[in-house]
Amino acid sequence: MSFIENSCDVTLKKVSLGGLFCGNKKVVNFFIGTMDVEFSKSTTLQQISDYIKAGKLMFFPNHDSIEDADKDPQYASNTFQEDIFVGGGIKGWNLMWNQGVCFQNEIAKLYDLKGYGVGLVMEDGTVIVKRKKNGAYGLYEASFLEKLYKVRTGADMAGSGLGVQLKYIATNSWQRESANIESTEIDFRDVTL
Repeated sequence: MSFIENSCDVTLKKVSLGGLFCGNKKVVNFFIGTMDVEFSKSTTLQQISDYIKAGKLMFFPNHDSIEDADKDPQYASNTFQEDIFVGGGIKGWNLMWNQGVCFQNEIAKLYDLKGYGVGLVMEDGTVIVKRKKNGAYGLYEASFLEKLYKVRTGADMAGSGLGVQLKYIATNSWQRESANIESTEIDFRDVTL
């Protein structure tokens, strides 16, 4: 198997910005893993299977609801009313599954999990991961935040929730070192818990 980094159509290249533009697909799933999980052009299907069997890589069941939970960068005004950057933002999402208490008990095991990161599965089967300096692809280090279990009280959605928040340094990577990759052998949309 090999992973191919999706390069965008060169006809869309904008010289003034010096980059390529790709259409943005919808997120359909997340996966989490230990920070030593890497993908490269030589990663095999067996290696991914080994990661999963060893508990180093886990895919969520498809969520029923997702929303951005970003914290925007912070600015302050100086005496000339110019905005001065004082702190970077944080990328995050809130996920919800329309599942019962047993699923909630399993999700709760992720709270305060340390040393794990996330990748995103997109609707076209590609994944968004961090491009590492060694040429491989890794996960964005993340925190998993507790959301209260909701029971149905009316027409609103109920179930288990989880907050996913990238660490500060991982948000910097999200902004500057992201890669959209696809496998020649596996459709990540088909992989779940």
